[in-house]
Amino acid sequence: MGAENLRTPHTEESQACSAETVVELVRAERRDMELISSMLQLYFHDLSEFTPWLGTMSNNGRIEYPDLDAYWLDPVLHPLLIRSGDSNAGFAFVQQGSHLDGDSSVSDIAEFFILRSFRRKGIGMRAAHRAFRDFGSNWEIRVRECNLPAIAFWRQTVDTFSRGRFSTEPHSEDGSLWRVFRFRSEG
Repeated sequence: MGAENLRTPHTEESQACSAETVVELVRAERRDMELISSMLQLYFHDLSEFTPWLGTMSNNGRIEYPDLDAYWLDPVLHPLLIRSGDSNAGFAFVQQGSHLDGDSSVSDIAEFFILRSFRRKGIGMRAAHRAFRDFGSNWEIRVRECNLPAIAFWRQTVDTFSRGRFSTEPHSEDGSLWRVFRFRSEG
């Protein structure tokens, strides 16, 4: 994908977001790691309602993301900033390769976060659709079964993008239940 900005044009899928609002996915540079690390704290806070295993807080008051550096070192990992207009609206981590079976033809949304002030405006959906078009053709998205808001978001986002051509299946891992969305992107 490179360091270029990827603009998503206004379409029917983003009707809650004004036509003038530009939503971009920008490959995060190493200098953006602290920004993403700060947003990860908000992400962890949101997830803590659904995920008791997040880990313990360090002495500096932060929960560290395991192997965050790898996103800037491993070519199959893609750290992305989500921007709306001139503002940072969130981030996404995309990885090439299935988390479930290692299939290298699958792209996976490892993490996805939109700041609360940007939610329910179509920005997350537009950013996800951009990622679907830009990375691979086979996709899987894993969501904890107990995270009902995320399941609703991904069901609508995947359904809109794939025009209803997707599957879901349950998955169990380490005692947790997950919902896995699978679909294809025509690029």
